[in-house]
Amino acid sequence: MKPFFFSLFGLILFACGSKPQQTASEQITIDFDAPEPTRKIEKVVPLETNSESLYGRFFRVRTTDTRIFVQDMQQILVFDANGKYLSKVDRVGHGPQEYITISHFWPYKDKLYIVSGTYHNGIKVYTHTGEFVQNIPLDFAPDAIAVADNDLAIQAIYNEAGTLVVTDSDGKIRYETISPILAKTTVSMPAMFPFTEANGQLYYFPDFASDIYTVGADSSDVKRIHFDFGKYTITPDFVARLTAGTLMEEFSQNDIVSFPNFNPSNRWWGMTFSLSGKEYTWYYDPATGAQRIAAAEGTIAVKPIACATEHGFVASVEAARFPEDPQYAPWRDSVQVDENDNAVLIFYTVE
Repeated sequence: MKPFFFSLFGLILFACGSKPQQTASEQITIDFDAPEPTRKIEKVVPLETNSESLYGRFFRVRTTDTRIFVQDMQQILVFDANGKYLSKVDRVGHGPQEYITISHFWPYKDKLYIVSGTYHNGIKVYTHTGEFVQNIPLDFAPDAIAVADNDLAIQAIYNEAGTLVVTDSDGKIRYETISPILAKTTVSMPAMFPFTEANGQLYYFPDFASDIYTVGADSSDVKRIHFDFGKYTITPDFVARLTAGTLMEEFSQNDIVSFPNFNPSNRWWGMTFSLSGKEYTWYYDPATGAQRIAAAEGTIAVKPIACATEHGFVASVEAARFPEDPQYAPWRDSVQVDENDNAVLIFYTVE
């Protein structure tokens, strides 16, 4: 995967104010009548299941050319490109080389950079086999991280809008800029991937937003791209009235796009979102403007876009669901799984 240049994104956890919204440099109107996508399955990878490689219900997947990383709240499992379990980072504890939970991580070369869910002011770095390398101290609380050659891009948590901070490899701030787009809110629904990269460009997708932002070496490189969902678009006024107690009720009672996740590949952009009890998967070709969209009843058993790769996407299918789905029939003989096994990853492209 190509390296990106800089990154840092801010999801909002607890915001008490908002900045004037930046004018969109581009607007993309979601076509709910676009044709359904044609997916070409390139590879089916069952993640090896043994006593060391089990993970929790919530998990995040990232891939490189040679590795698959699966993160739950307390560990990061490392598999090879064919799903063979290799090692893990499992350092839960209260010591200086440990963490309580994992909020976010970023694989870079042979290291894993971890943000603790306790918002400790620092980034912990481990090898793929779990050896502690270093703690990078920060003067602020991080929520997510990305790593470039000599810089860390960090999503920071302050008492106002989410802050993009770029530091050197020692955690010294090079520049910081307040995100201009996040609405007032007192709750958080963190995105699976607040930042992603494709074709050497870093993208930031804030929480509770219908926009993505390009991120570059300087704050002047930040450009806003607005997704127009028509009458289903989330608005700042809607977000402003959300509370932890009413979050799910507000989304269920209003036809508003919720819980979107943005994952671009080098050709197609991919996005999943919920609307009116259905889970949508949307693809967009920025070179031609072509769109594809599919809708299905919501289910946790299938993640149609668990992450993006350089050339396509990765779907995650629970092992119990895999033999039942007719689209995977050609692989049933070669991919043998039990219902309690780890997930099966489907690598595919869109045509």
